[in-house]
Order: sequence, then structure tokens, then C-alpha cells
Amino acid sequence: SAARLLRAVEGGEVPAGCGSAVLLDRAAAAALHRIGFTGEDADGTR
Repeated sequence: SAARLLRAVEGGEVPAGCGSAVLLDRAAAAALHRIGFTGEDADGTR
């Protein structure tokens, strides 16, 4: 659930398979148009 994810991230934990998490307030989320990721995929490819 979203509440469980928020508690985990606020406590410094992220779900298995996640390298990071970003928490945004509503104003920041509303202003966000795109998130880009670079680097290797889980299988080592780009």
C-alpha cells in the first residue's frame, strides 16, 4: 500500500529491487513533467 511504502522510505528503507525513492510534496509533484533515468538496467544493458 502507499502508506506502507511511505513509512518504509521515511525510515530509510526502499522495497526490494528499488535503488532509490523520491518523496515529493503535492506542489513539487504537480510541477514535475518528466523523470529520466540513465545507467544500466537490471540485466546489465543500457
